[in-house]
Amino acid sequence: MRKQHFRLGAAVLLLVSLAVPAQAVPASARQAPVGLAPAEPAVREVRLPTGDLVKVSAARAGTREGTRDGARDGAGPLVTGIQAAKRENGTPGFFTTERGENVYVVPEDALPGLTDMEPYNVTRLARGERNPRGPALGGRAKTQDGATLDLRVRAVDRFGRAARGVVGVIDVDDGSVVDYRFLPGDPAKPCTDRGSSCLRLPPGDYSVMGFVYTMPIWRNGTDTGTELHRSIVGDPELTLTEDAEFVLDARRATEVKVITPDHRTKPNRGSLSHLMYQRAPAAGPDLSQGFMLAGDQMEERVFLQPTRRVRTGTFEAYTRWRLEAPAITLSTRGARLDPDYYRPSYFSDVSAEFPRLDGRARLRLADAGGGSPRDLAGRDLRGKLALIRRSGDRSVAEQSNAAAKAGARLVAIYNDRPGLNTEASPGSRLIAPTVHLPHEQGRRLLDLLDDRPVTVDARGIIDSPYLYELVLPENGRIRSDQRHVVRSRHLARVRADYYALPGQDSVIETSRAHLRPWESVARSYMRPFFKAPRTRDEYLSPDPGTRWHAALTAPESPYNVQWPRPKTPYMLMDETDWRPYSPGERRHISWLRQPVAPGLYPLLPTARDGDVIRLVHKGFADAGGNAGDAGTSPFPDGLSADFRVYRDGELIAQTHDLPFGAIAVPPEEGAFRIEHEVENNALWARLSTRTRAVWTFRSQRSSGPVVLPLPLVGVDAPVDGHNRLRGRDLTLTPRHQQGAAKIPFRAVTLAVSYDDGATWHDARVGRNHDGSYRARLRPPHGAGTVSLRTHVEDAQGNSLIQEVIRALALR
Repeated sequence: MRKQHFRLGAAVLLLVSLAVPAQAVPASARQAPVGLAPAEPAVREVRLPTGDLVKVSAARAGTREGTRDGARDGAGPLVTGIQAAKRENGTPGFFTTERGENVYVVPEDALPGLTDMEPYNVTRLARGERNPRGPALGGRAKTQDGATLDLRVRAVDRFGRAARGVVGVIDVDDGSVVDYRFLPGDPAKPCTDRGSSCLRLPPGDYSVMGFVYTMPIWRNGTDTGTELHRSIVGDPELTLTEDAEFVLDARRATEVKVITPDHRTKPNRGSLSHLMYQRAPAAGPDLSQGFMLAGDQMEERVFLQPTRRVRTGTFEAYTRWRLEAPAITLSTRGARLDPDYYRPSYFSDVSAEFPRLDGRARLRLADAGGGSPRDLAGRDLRGKLALIRRSGDRSVAEQSNAAAKAGARLVAIYNDRPGLNTEASPGSRLIAPTVHLPHEQGRRLLDLLDDRPVTVDARGIIDSPYLYELVLPENGRIRSDQRHVVRSRHLARVRADYYALPGQDSVIETSRAHLRPWESVARSYMRPFFKAPRTRDEYLSPDPGTRWHAALTAPESPYNVQWPRPKTPYMLMDETDWRPYSPGERRHISWLRQPVAPGLYPLLPTARDGDVIRLVHKGFADAGGNAGDAGTSPFPDGLSADFRVYRDGELIAQTHDLPFGAIAVPPEEGAFRIEHEVENNALWARLSTRTRAVWTFRSQRSSGPVVLPLPLVGVDAPVDGHNRLRGRDLTLTPRHQQGAAKIPFRAVTLAVSYDDGATWHDARVGRNHDGSYRARLRPPHGAGTVSLRTHVEDAQGNSLIQEVIRALALR
């Protein structure tokens, strides 16, 4: 599955797609694919009024592609990617709404003052409507003798102040009435105006649910900017018979707490990624709304208002958490400290540019005032923790870097007003690791410093050996007890081995998307993964209604574009299935294990239907079964790809882009050959630098869809974390693509090269009892890599030649 990013912010949003959009390639390479017609469902790219790009697949539920083998039941198109437009303050969160087949994606910074979401209806935009307007989100109001009522709604935050928020209303009988307001709204406008804080409705039974922002205490409750946190509040089922006022009161909500007794975890920045609810009436389309968060709250906290169990239709709310070891902790006698890093995108484009504490440090505390030259004059900060009061006159970077230049090893900036402030200005890099503290905690440290010297124990962990991926649904109602004690033995555990290139401790990116049955947007955020190679235990929520799908990018790609850097390609690898997990389930997987070669895509196997061959081929397929796309890059030192299809020796299709589409072929039986070549000229590439796969098979008109018997071969090599051979024996396992007829194999051979394919030598291959084959390598002294050329052929003559230059490193 293709993963798409949005960058320019604190996090990278990963969404997975059914279909594969073409990559940009230079004009010389970007020819119209010969004989390869785009296959449905196509991925369409639409632009929001804010400039953000959204990729939308036309796949619907009820099709094999649309359900991803049962992954989703939503009626709308599948949102497959979001690429945010550049913003000075980084990437915002995104507000999503689904109503039947209509899917809305609205950047959060566009919500204030918004009265019509139709311009953000990606379903209609994907159909070609240039400026959609009108009541697609709404429906025809049912009437009761023409009677109506006015429902006035206001939002109150956790401090009891008037607040910003979103409210969604749907009648729970047949869904024929649905509406929304962005609060506080204008009370002077009529209730029929979506710019008001009032809704005109017929009497009936309704769900009135929404979200309330709580802003920092030093800001007005209805101000825009970075919120402290959010709450889901409201009533999913109430009867309205006359004019009424409804208060979305965040004070009635209960904080969601996640406790992991088996591992020490902390909600690091970006740990809370989803806040969603769905309300389905007894009949008719449902309404779902929620936020995709990107570490854009000041606190990683969320609150849910308890509700009664619904009697009509269904209701669900959920939060999504990603918990690891605390990224940074500070401790000292007599004070509680809750540090966290600022958003890296303020000060860096990639993780290597953002200073983090890695390990333990015992530091003397030093008062650095406001971090001005006058405050620092004569102060000895060498090797110390500099405590700085935030200032409106100097940026966070100016304050921190001044202390770092004076010798500070770590910098803590506390707010100059009550509460917390995590905002910062972009454009400058940091010299030393820098964290923020609430005003009260900073003042407490100063009080301690007035009495005695203060020593602070600091610990930073950048390579947590464990990860919790948790979706916590509330079904039918929201319970009053939101304390979730999560024990690892009750979860599924995926032990993931992350491999790296020889001689490199790599920074890569990982993510895991999820889908609830009613969702049409599969989304997750890319997170940096430090110190590969290593193994991580990943604990997942076991729920038959939650399907998971992991992905990886190597090397790490930029999350911002403040400083120019050379262009380079990336390997965007995905698991090739969506699956739920069971309690106690244990699974072992690997990523980036060599060799990497062109491969197929199990979710959309190469098949013939009548006189059409439909195919999706992947340029990257690693030894762990993960796959990624490879198209020709529009810059030097990138990827070069060539995909060709022949029938009876005649070229009938070719592309240098991504091989995804349909080929019309004659009905008569013919001999087919598919060739896929990928050359990786990236400066970071060390292994699998030139790969080739050649499939041969015979085919004729079919009476329906038939998966073609294309062979594959797994190469299992005993390698260390840097993909260096630890032994000399290889295991070769031939098979056919998923869904194809199983045909016995009659030939398996292996040739090896120790000079990048200039010369080849046949290796001796023997058959094992389980149907696999073994081969022993005999590398000459001084050889640095081994190249592999494998040939497999089944009893009907279907064959594969797979060639990988620099397949494995030698110790």
